[in-house]
Amino acid sequence: MSLKGNIKSMGVIDLFQWIEINRKTGVLVMAQEKIEKCFCFREGRIIFVSSRKEGERLGEFLSDNGNIDEESMKNALFKSRDIGIPFTLYLIDNRIVPKEFLMVAIEQLAGILFSDMLDWKRGYFEFIEGLPDIVSNGPVHLNTSYLMFETVRKHNEKMKEKDKQ
Repeated sequence: MSLKGNIKSMGVIDLFQWIEINRKTGVLVMAQEKIEKCFCFREGRIIFVSSRKEGERLGEFLSDNGNIDEESMKNALFKSRDIGIPFTLYLIDNRIVPKEFLMVAIEQLAGILFSDMLDWKRGYFEFIEGLPDIVSNGPVHLNTSYLMFETVRKHNEKMKEKDKQ
């Protein structure tokens, strides 16, 4: 089953709440112009995020934050694909990044992607039930409500600061 729509008809927050409340498993693709962001959910919890926007891909995010050099990240990505296991699991199993650290990094990246989408006035979404094998058994399971609440709170604070200026 697939659910498609326009962001004007179903906002970002409403869409995430629908996925969480209904404990949906699948891939949510959000797009605006040339920007495309992807959230993978298992039973309503975020398990992986990605983006086509430069600097918003997990490997780039980890490299940019000094956790691992870009070449090692690319090698890990290709090796995980070759053996058919989730990239995140490969990073943990091969002690490239500790699990706790990876969970925090994915939570931060998910917050950045979600925060950016809060400002979208147009665009579309598609939720596709089911997960690709490459992410389905990943080790990360984020609380969607907590991520939304914290991101919206920080976003609102940032908007208040802008209004004061």
